[in-house]
Amino acid sequence: MTETCQICEKTNGVFFCTGCNDYTCENCWNNLRPHRNNQLGPDGIPHEKVDPEIREKVIQCTAEPIDEVDQTRQHQEDEDTTWFGLDRDAGGDPILREYRRYAAIMMESSQNIEGHRFPCLVSFIGQTGTLSYTIKLPRR
Repeated sequence: MTETCQICEKTNGVFFCTGCNDYTCENCWNNLRPHRNNQLGPDGIPHEKVDPEIREKVIQCTAEPIDEVDQTRQHQEDEDTTWFGLDRDAGGDPILREYRRYAAIMMESSQNIEGHRFPCLVSFIGQTGTLSYTIKLPRR
């Protein structure tokens, strides 16, 4: 998909602006006042140049399922990427369930380690279509 500059309609060297939520070429970038004055866009979002291909990949990765069939398909594809999750025992009490991917990662990380290793970034991601968040941890 080829994007077009909103000002001159050029198709080469076009960027997506995160602050304007539109496409602008390199030549027209500074013709927009918010770009010249380093203003913030709606909700305090800075005006940054983003490669349209990268923007499209992010949109595809974060898109909500089209329908329940699509959501079921995505859950099945995610099955091998699940580390651990909350489940219920026979009495209905919550339990932490570990999956194969978590065991594989733990086995890989326990081999050939010298000294202590600590994560710099930890992500908690729910099933497809649910809220996710990331926590930064200090390195030690």
